[in-house]
This record gives sequence, C-alpha cells and structure tokens, in this order.
Amino acid sequence: MYVAAYDGMQLSRAGAIEFVGVAEGDRLVGARMELEGIRFVLNLVSESPVPHLSSIAGMDPDWTAAELKRPFRKILFDHYSFPSHSVDFDWSVA
Repeated sequence: MYVAAYDGMQLSRAGAIEFVGVAEGDRLVGARMELEGIRFVLNLVSESPVPHLSSIAGMDPDWTAAELKRPFRKILFDHYSFPSHSVDFDWSVA
C-alpha cells in the first residue's frame, strides 16, 4: 500500500470514498482509493513494482502527477487553523 501525493498537494475533503480497480488485461493487479482526500494505491502483484501512475491506462488525470510514497507515517488534519484529527500508519509486518 502506498500513499499517492505530490509536493503542495491540497486534500479535497469532500467526504467521498472512491475505490477503483486497476487491471492488466483480465487480471486485477491493484487498486486506487481515495478516503477524505487521502489517495492510496494498493499493489496486488508483489513480483513487480507499481509503475508511475501516468503510465497506467485509464488512470484519472488528476492522479497522474502523484508520486508513490512509502512508508508514510502520519497525516495531520487542521480545521481552519486548529488541529482536527490525524491518521497514523503502521507498516510493520506481523
């Protein structure tokens, strides 16, 4: 799982949840997800790295500038100028 982001990216917190599968031919190889403006890419094919998002056919153009980041530790949210909530990521393998 990767976070897809770029420097200066503004999160759109529209309250929407989006999940879109990514296929190569008839094989599901991953997914892109958006939750409260945070964008994730899930790689289901461990034997190959995730290609740059701009090279994936059918990728939403709004995603193509994003770089895949991992490990991503924490996202802090502000409501106006006040801390609102945070998301912590645990990448350890059990």
